[in-house]
Amino acid sequence: MAALLTEAEVISNAFTRSQNLAIKIPDNILEPVQDKHIRPILGDDFYEAVVAAPSGYTDLVAFIKPVIAYFVKFYVLKDIAIDISTSGLNKIIGNNRQAGQAGDLGTVEQHALEMADVHSQRLTQYLNDNEDSFPLYYKWSNARNRITTAGGIIFDRPNIDEVDDYTINL
Repeated sequence: MAALLTEAEVISNAFTRSQNLAIKIPDNILEPVQDKHIRPILGDDFYEAVVAAPSGYTDLVAFIKPVIAYFVKFYVLKDIAIDISTSGLNKIIGNNRQAGQAGDLGTVEQHALEMADVHSQRLTQYLNDNEDSFPLYYKWSNARNRITTAGGIIFDRPNIDEVDDYTINL
């Protein structure tokens, strides 16, 4: 398996001030993040095909990269802000900077998750709009198409292909 983007692409997609961030993104995080967050959107077979030959899906990969980048940002934020050493947890405070307040890390994490979600929605919309172009993509294997949210509550969305005709427009 191969990662669909590099650490440098994560930094350019998800971070605004990117000095020395590459050392904070572990090499072994990209594939698990893409496995956890992209596989449920694409479905197993389509995911395997895209990872095996990403050059055949360049337009699709352009939608996938920001999703992975923002999820990676979410996962590495704590490592960027907090150092773990023999003396315990330490906040990292650089030169000419002011230390963040108690809730700032949570705010930045929430923003990263929201951006990952926005890009996941864009990816799903692109796939749904171009379903005919991707024969391995099955709309209902995409976890995002099987649910809907209202007021923060997650509901199952029925598969429109499986709904009986007599229940439509009731």
